[in-house]
Amino acid sequence: MASKRVDVIITKILDHPSFLNNAGELPAWSSKIWKSVTDSINSSAVDGQKCITSQYLYTLVKENRYNILTSIRTKLGFNEVPNIDEQISDDNAFISSSTSDSETDLLKYKNAINRKDKHTKSFKVVIPYEIFKNIEPKEKKFRTKKGKKLVRRLQNGWTDVFFDALWDQHKLPCCYAISYHKVTHDYISFKGKCTECLAMMFGNIDELSKSNSDVILSILTIDTKDIPHIKKRFLKGSKRNEVGKDLISINPSQWRRNAANQTMDYGDVEPPNLYTSSVLRKAKQQATNLELGISNENNPIFSIGNLKYSNEHQGAIQNIGFDPFFVHYWTPTQEHIYKTYIRTKWTTQYIDATGSLVLPIIRTQNKISSSHIFLYQIVVEMNGKTVPISQQLSERQNITSIYSWLRCFMDCGMQVPNEIVCDYSKALLGAISRAYCNQQTIRDYINSCFSYLCNDVAILPKTFIRIDVAHIIHMICRWKCLNGRKEVKDFYVRCVGLLIKSTNMIEFERKLNMILTV
Repeated sequence: MASKRVDVIITKILDHPSFLNNAGELPAWSSKIWKSVTDSINSSAVDGQKCITSQYLYTLVKENRYNILTSIRTKLGFNEVPNIDEQISDDNAFISSSTSDSETDLLKYKNAINRKDKHTKSFKVVIPYEIFKNIEPKEKKFRTKKGKKLVRRLQNGWTDVFFDALWDQHKLPCCYAISYHKVTHDYISFKGKCTECLAMMFGNIDELSKSNSDVILSILTIDTKDIPHIKKRFLKGSKRNEVGKDLISINPSQWRRNAANQTMDYGDVEPPNLYTSSVLRKAKQQATNLELGISNENNPIFSIGNLKYSNEHQGAIQNIGFDPFFVHYWTPTQEHIYKTYIRTKWTTQYIDATGSLVLPIIRTQNKISSSHIFLYQIVVEMNGKTVPISQQLSERQNITSIYSWLRCFMDCGMQVPNEIVCDYSKALLGAISRAYCNQQTIRDYINSCFSYLCNDVAILPKTFIRIDVAHIIHMICRWKCLNGRKEVKDFYVRCVGLLIKSTNMIEFERKLNMILTV
């Protein structure tokens, strides 16, 4: 770029006094001031000069090309932030030629204040041979300009082994990124830099040829224990697979607690290998998908079909639907448990649904997703324990879909229960009355029960459908007419509780009359 054009850019920027804030920082790339400055520069362009875009201007200034940012800061009276990497040490080991982004200059400078007076130290790290042999150097083929060449390299996962040991033995919180490593017959060297505090690091291993002995790793860097660090190391490779296998049986928060107990002492900051919950959840998902044979390329419905006919899940998955999506499933063990349970005098089923466990399915290449998928489950209580006996995943939450699941379960030789407990879902109540009460609608079922209470008929439906008491009380608590009147609300909630405990129609009428009289 011609020097005259650079002068024009600097002049036009200086015409905008609010270009830099009080701290000397650049505006964000989305700021309208970049467009304003660009229009001003292009309007003064002579014939033959190309117009520049606001994105190009942002790059020129941010990367300090042609010393544009330096000139602007000097003329506006801001002192330039010194090159941080040159202040780390008196020797040339920590000199870096990279230019920092202007938006993070101040943050890096604050870290440099904590580092500039520190001296380099050599940290000795002992790597047990049983661990080192899993990553010891091997010859690998690498492509070069002269063709493929055999080069000795450490095996995948060596950075995790080295830096996990560095934390365990010296508590350095840096999250190092390795720029290169070199391996000879009896020597290993590598170099890196902390991605957060920018502290340089050099590592080497001497006397590599000694067999069946622990390896001594030397790390040359500064002591950064008193510098705050937030960033974590990447969870990848073999370590991601190991952590994923552990997470299959426990949740991420429990894994973090266990890892903290093993690697941290009281008062320590979080180590760079104590991964965040979001990273652990993703690793758990990938490990679970790998165990079930699910990949991003596989259709989830086809994957369920493969599970249905696999030896491990044979007889567990009954029906599968594509559009709308549904799956009816229960294991032969669950069938046996229920058939044993129904031999008791009074059998009670509990049925409920939740939509917080399953993500919608992407059906087409146009990324059209399904509706919310609900998990329905029937459970019974045996010996003080809750035991599930049947499940359904369904995209539709209507009477037809729930009824087909219940009838499918009954058609496998299951007897109708004496009692079933559910919530106030109309679809659930309607499906239960049709499946368990001789195809009655919920209205017919209520009329039959009321007629029995009034001694008009002597036959009750086969199954007693009961609304869970907690749902009834919760419904009363949500009445808007009781809001703001705590004593009145408490009175009616307790009155409803008394009505629920009524055992006959006469007792119910007497209690209701007293409540209405009050």
